[in-house]
Amino acid sequence: MSRLPRFVVTGLSFALFGFAMAVADGAGTPSLAQNVKLDAALSNSWWGHVPIMVAVDKGYFKELGIDVDVKSIASSADRVRAVTSGAAAFSNLGRIAVISEMANDNKTFYFFANVDDSPGNEGCWAKPGVASFKDLKGKKVAANTSAQITMNGLLENEGMAEKDVQFVNLPGGEMAGAIARGDVEAACVWEPLFTNVKNAAPGGKLLGLDSDTPNFKKFGTMASPTS
Repeated sequence: MSRLPRFVVTGLSFALFGFAMAVADGAGTPSLAQNVKLDAALSNSWWGHVPIMVAVDKGYFKELGIDVDVKSIASSADRVRAVTSGAAAFSNLGRIAVISEMANDNKTFYFFANVDDSPGNEGCWAKPGVASFKDLKGKKVAANTSAQITMNGLLENEGMAEKDVQFVNLPGGEMAGAIARGDVEAACVWEPLFTNVKNAAPGGKLLGLDSDTPNFKKFGTMASPTS
């Protein structure tokens, strides 16, 4: 898994982060009269945020003259709104959320870097008795944001498309409960929520990972990296 997260930052934050990343590479510690406060909007439902949390916990930002408080926000869409409103200075965001905001002409944030690419940490899991996506034709399959792209790629492998299943757009944190109750026949999500889904449907079937999709086979990258 990638060791570095991606960042989306605003205004002054962009310049400071560029400076911070440069000096963090060995050029030295910035000399600031006082620490600058830049809060981070992060989530504990995706491994890609862990490096930022570790950096905050270890005091690496403070060494660069930056005070960071972590605001726990699960949804990428909510995190980009936090950045847009100024409630947070930077975040690690799902690619879909970033593209959606760009399509809506949101010019209040800057895309800083694309460094979190973790193929193999997102996939689709089905209830016992399902052998492949072909068994799910006309049945309910839950996915969300990047995992929807993974689902579509795995469907393509079977000669199918999203229209061949009943797509259910569920927040990642609700998928384990949905498959356990039988509300859906399969769920597609990222780690660590993917493990929760598998535990909720023991004896189920792994339908595939993002590393099995046509996108990965063609480009060597996960279906929709976060930013």
